Amino acid sequence: MLPQTFEAIKLSSRKDSKVEYIIAYADKMKSRDHQTFKDINDAVNNDEGVWLAGIRHRFNHLLRAGLISYHAEDYLNIHYAELDGTHQFSTQSNLFYALQYIVQNSIGKDYGDDINTDAYGLRFVYSMSDWQWFFNYTDVDNNHTILSPWGGYAGYNSVQINDFNRAGEEAIGLGVGYSFSSFGLKGLTATVKYINGDTPDNGQIAS
Repeated sequence: MLPQTFEAIKLSSRKDSKVEYIIAYADKMKSRDHQTFKDINDAVNNDEGVWLAGIRHRFNHLLRAGLISYHAEDYLNIHYAELDGTHQFSTQSNLFYALQYIVQNSIGKDYGDDINTDAYGLRFVYSMSDWQWFFNYTDVDNNHTILSPWGGYAGYNSVQINDFNRAGEEAIGLGVGYSFSSFGLKGLTATVKYINGDTPDNGQIAS
């Protein structure tokens, strides 16, 4: 399977700039299991494309914040914000932390669904020498599942088997990783993660 591919036009800054920005319009998309491009919102019978604009500011080499917004006429607005940073305890140990917030709402003729929802997540990664320990927490609003119509879901607890993005779902993820660089195998790592997510015990979104 090939990666998802897009036909788009964009204007963006260099990725190593203190202030990064992107403005783009995507019209066509070829999903992983298709050989031809289709309208990017073909799944909801909408021939409009997707506008996106984003900016990220590096306060210093340890702290940055960003915001990106997607607009699909008569379908969906998505806004994503993230703050992340690193606290260094020593040359061998540091703590990476991040906070994310996602807002989605349907607009215009509302071809997709009646959507008005949000989600947030917290992430901590403690690194010491070749070891890493992970902790993630995500929480989705009760109103609707968080959608990812044009790519992967950015939630901190999203993994290959599950996105943990259902309406009302809270999820906690734990993990540990090890780098084998000390054995001369630079780039080889092993990671084990455990994630538990659930929705309320009763009501329309119970599971």
